[in-house]
Amino acid sequence: MNPTELLQALGEEEHFEEVICRGWQESLSSIPDSLPIFLQPDQIRESCEWGALESEDAAPMIEVAERIADSPALLQLFWHCHRLWSDDNDYRRFAEWPVLENSLGDKCGVFYLLVILDAARTAVELHRKSGLPEKVTRETCSDIRIARNRYASITGGRLGAELRLMGWFRIHAWGWLFRLGRLQYIANPFNGKIKVYKHRQTGETLALNEEGIQFTGEGFVDGALGKFDEKDGWTSRWCEDDEQITASPASPFGMAVKQEVTLKKPDWELRLQPGDQVLAMHIPEGKDMTVEDCGASMQQANEFFPQYFPERPFKALVCSSWIFNTQLEEILGPQSNLVRYMQELYLYPNRSNGKAGFYFVWYTDDVDPKTAPRNTRLRRAYLDYLERGIPIRNGAMFFLPEHLDSFGTQYYRNQPGPAV
Repeated sequence: MNPTELLQALGEEEHFEEVICRGWQESLSSIPDSLPIFLQPDQIRESCEWGALESEDAAPMIEVAERIADSPALLQLFWHCHRLWSDDNDYRRFAEWPVLENSLGDKCGVFYLLVILDAARTAVELHRKSGLPEKVTRETCSDIRIARNRYASITGGRLGAELRLMGWFRIHAWGWLFRLGRLQYIANPFNGKIKVYKHRQTGETLALNEEGIQFTGEGFVDGALGKFDEKDGWTSRWCEDDEQITASPASPFGMAVKQEVTLKKPDWELRLQPGDQVLAMHIPEGKDMTVEDCGASMQQANEFFPQYFPERPFKALVCSSWIFNTQLEEILGPQSNLVRYMQELYLYPNRSNGKAGFYFVWYTDDVDPKTAPRNTRLRRAYLDYLERGIPIRNGAMFFLPEHLDSFGTQYYRNQPGPAV
């Protein structure tokens, strides 16, 4: 079958052909004669166990796997989807794939849950080859349970996984992501718009904004609403010669400072810049983000990667997320676990679309203030901001490994005055 014939056989709309035609012939020519291992009952049960799914989840997943195996059209589609997911690093269009309600009814989400479930099998193999502790493997694979529970929350209890998460889980399958305690980490190049310097004598750490960033008068990245603040907005500059650098700093409190500073190069060590290898941190859903748990996770990461992946040296732990939106300090208050954790980090401003975190707060990006649930403090505050025309910001952070011994003291916020 070609993609059009396959979609017609499944009763799906033909406009999906464009998103599944890539590599179609390669997929057809590589379908094995026997049932793929990730559709075999024993492997599904084992992967469910590694993925921390409920024991009763395996039976309906095996049932759907059998339906896929018995349908040439579904088997071709599944094999093609799995091949793109596991082998084609550049493919990004999973969120546009057919939902398959016409073919599988209320079990349609299981089709894609079976795909991401195979991340457990491949992760287990890769972790064993690297000699990683089983605890790390189980914690990492437990992300599958989070995806399963999120889908159930969205669909009224159905079993499955969201299409938008397909790309995320192949990072697990490739062995790039590791959960270490409360947090997850991926070794990646740094893509922040700052350079970080440390004074050679005092140890003061200072982030400088790159050239050409537009900021609001408050020091946050402008453009969230597509308009530049003509009255109070300003644009960062970068002036550098052999002796010194003049630029605007980013305060560890999360905003840019318009007043420029000048750093004498002999006095300052460049500690972090775009392109440097870092540990990109991710925050899975789950228990509270206590300062103690987050600090312990960061310390574990600082020890884990040099021990098991010495070929991946890193300069800092970093994260860009709605979680580090400075508005949350006002919304949640100083006693919040998240706010207390933010105060331990060097925050800096980052670009946002004005609706940062909506998906994680409501499980949808399309929020109507008139109808959206207001049953939590965060939801009420965000909707109030929306109604007042205030964009919801994104945020970013970094933490240098040498300061882990000072974690818990708000090191960056309590530094001495600028040594400039």
